[in-house]
Amino acid sequence: MEKSLVLLKPEALRRNLVGKLIERLERAGLIVEELKMSQFDREVIAELYKEHKDKSFFDDIVSHMSENKIVAIVIKSEGNTIRKIRKLIGSTDPIEAAPGTIRGDFAFKMEPDNLIHASDSQEAAKRELKLFF
Repeated sequence: MEKSLVLLKPEALRRNLVGKLIERLERAGLIVEELKMSQFDREVIAELYKEHKDKSFFDDIVSHMSENKIVAIVIKSEGNTIRKIRKLIGSTDPIEAAPGTIRGDFAFKMEPDNLIHASDSQEAAKRELKLFF
């Protein structure tokens, strides 16, 4: 089984979309193995987004994500889990996200909160899962 991290960001919680977003993941054949809702330390969030440290949005996203609760989920399936999730959530920019994707249907803005984060590779998934679980 291939595993990945999915985070439901503060906007998803504020707008009561947690159930709908998890349902989308499960309808796609993905399995929720573990789930927790918590407010994570700034250091954890900064480590999650470390590849963006030099970008203008880094401080905003780290502050936003560490000052509010988020839902962290371990998702698994029989293979291509990361590709399935990435296709299901859509483009990072909601304006470019296709209708039928999570961001295309539910997200309004890109930063600091486009509803959902998902690992983009096996290496990232292993690193990110250790941060949250």
